Amino acid sequence: MSGIAGIRTSPVVLPTATTIDRSTDDPSRLGDDELASAMRSHWSTLVRFLRSICSFGADIDDVAARTLEVAWRRRSDLASIEELVPWLLAIARNLALNEQRGMRRRARLWTRLSGLREHRSSEQGIHAQLVVGEPGPATRALAQLSRPDREVLVLNAWEGLEPAAIATVLEITADAAAQRLSRARRRLKSKLEEECV
Repeated sequence: MSGIAGIRTSPVVLPTATTIDRSTDDPSRLGDDELASAMRSHWSTLVRFLRSICSFGADIDDVAARTLEVAWRRRSDLASIEELVPWLLAIARNLALNEQRGMRRRARLWTRLSGLREHRSSEQGIHAQLVVGEPGPATRALAQLSRPDREVLVLNAWEGLEPAAIATVLEITADAAAQRLSRARRRLKSKLEEECV
């Protein structure tokens, strides 16, 4: 187990199969052992993506592990191995959003029970999850963007996904993904220009 910025990052162990399913002639379909291996090989991609979209305090390791567990249970839904990364990231995104909703519910409950005013965490703390050490201008500019803007930029720039794959992750159309990416790039450029002035 290793830690980056205080976040646990240890891979989970997926179940192994004793037989490989070769009931299909589709070369893009994998047997259980091969799929488990392919899923494990994308652990760092999941952690990196989750670190960029999750609020401070989220257990990145837990969300990534749950992502692989859900993906394993739903492995029959995977159309082809080429869709594995966008499919995993879509599952991770949904679980992260659920985690964030749960954190907000717990915070509201705590506020009601303790009589304290609700404390809303700032999205400015995202840079602590993105880099170790002093953030540079690009990281500071990225941290100032909204979560949806950061999400689409990270999927494109860091994960190397094109708008069609981003659309799969975000569960939107490819055109909508391309538009979001274009707008997010413009906003990032504007923030970066402010940082560099």
